[in-house]
Amino acid sequence: MTEGEIAGYRITHGDETLADLEKLKIDASPAECVPLAEMIFRARGEKATGYSRSYVTEKRSFADTMPVILTSYPPGEAERAFSSMEKSLSACRTLDFRSRYGGSIRAKVSTGAVAEVGDESAHVKTSLSKDGIDTYDSYVLVRTGSVIVYVHGHGGMSSSLSEQQKKRFMPVVKEELISRQVAKVEAALQTGSAV
Repeated sequence: MTEGEIAGYRITHGDETLADLEKLKIDASPAECVPLAEMIFRARGEKATGYSRSYVTEKRSFADTMPVILTSYPPGEAERAFSSMEKSLSACRTLDFRSRYGGSIRAKVSTGAVAEVGDESAHVKTSLSKDGIDTYDSYVLVRTGSVIVYVHGHGGMSSSLSEQQKKRFMPVVKEELISRQVAKVEAALQTGSAV
């Protein structure tokens, strides 16, 4: 993804690597939730060989910054990673994990609608309430060939807001963003260029 590719958005690039992700320990339970936690917290499954992170920010509202991550795999491994995540998702409705600050967190897990793009796709939603703040996360994952595209939206708000007021702050992962990135990956895979 490059600057100017999507009107109204600013694009920046991260420098994290797969080696950096290995340092991020995932302490999640129950056991059936671990493949899901690996995918939504580290944006990669087992045997990933490539990793690229960008950040997409709406120019008019710097509050809406979303990571867009591409993870590549050897032949057949992206399918296995996606299948493992989907099995985990079907079995996991509550996810316990340790935050990066050390506290224990319990999140509710649900699914949402996603555009029919790529070879397979999933929309994972998590929500939790802690210390008077409600937090909502939306993770859209699309597998296209040997690449998994990951887009993450985040929203937090006071627990005292009404449900109507909370709708203003809910994370939205726009279909245009997903479809553009998936189309770019598909084109790169067809030409054999780097993703």
